[in-house]
Amino acid sequence: METRLPDGPAGSAADDPRPTDRGEPPLALSLPGVVEFNATRWGLRSEVIEVGSSGSSSLTATVYAGRRGRLVQPPNTPYTPIEFVAPEGSKARRRAALWLELADQLAEGMRSRGVAGLLPLHPTIVDVRPWQWRGFEAQLRYTFILRFPLRLDEQGRIIRRRIRQAQDLGVTCRSETDNDPILACLRATEQRQGFAYGLSEQDLALARGLIGDDHLLMYTAALPNGDVLSARIVLHRPGALALDWVAGTTEPGLASGASKFLLQHVLTDLEARGSAGLDFCGANIRSVANEKSEWGGTLVPYPTVSLFGARSVAVSAKRWWIATRPRPR
Repeated sequence: METRLPDGPAGSAADDPRPTDRGEPPLALSLPGVVEFNATRWGLRSEVIEVGSSGSSSLTATVYAGRRGRLVQPPNTPYTPIEFVAPEGSKARRRAALWLELADQLAEGMRSRGVAGLLPLHPTIVDVRPWQWRGFEAQLRYTFILRFPLRLDEQGRIIRRRIRQAQDLGVTCRSETDNDPILACLRATEQRQGFAYGLSEQDLALARGLIGDDHLLMYTAALPNGDVLSARIVLHRPGALALDWVAGTTEPGLASGASKFLLQHVLTDLEARGSAGLDFCGANIRSVANEKSEWGGTLVPYPTVSLFGARSVAVSAKRWWIATRPRPR
């Protein structure tokens, strides 16, 4: 389904190859297969909202609506795909004015629909004033982005040591076609850390069928006896940043260095496939952030927007409690 706000030109950007400000195609999140999977798996309705002041400028967002019509963010989806196109050769002042004009229309369309929870926007969006002016609360979160060409000399000593450890154990990495070892690694991490990706065997089969093995890349790291220790799934679109979708490691794999070795293999393979780099899709948990920083990527902020309500009050209260509670000595 496509939704147009006032003055929106016709057409969908679901598979639009138009470049972003960095000269890259849109994220894999806007691929039709990814959109269809999110809508089908989570029982949502996908929509494309496109606004524009002329044929040469537009702002397009791929969003999802729940049963009550409010916009929601599907699980395992790090950003809301928003693509801004300005006339070629336009000056910075003109581009800024167009952004404010179009983003205001987009923000108003979102506000009129209603938003349940947080909608994370992409790190390329640095100006969220239109949402604030329309009554949204804006906050910052963070992710690490590692751009190619890959520089192995920028990896931290811990990463290099763990990779050598895996190599000494004879661990090998490969592209995976079997869902079972992938799911076994995901389940091990879910049970250990007390959360759920929400991906069953049927869900992963659905994702592969809709997205395709050229865009949904699966990898595993295994011992010489065939025991799989770690697995990773990445969303890939040539020329764009790949997205670190889901990952898992078995209990025996924790001390093997397999997850680090696998990630290096993934990075090398993505570069060969023409990715612009890898977005680690989050660095907001202290232990996870420290680990991701060892890869030498750039820490970048990305905004989230939400409408004021009971949930936003509860989230703010939780942040205040965490910040003010007594620390153990």
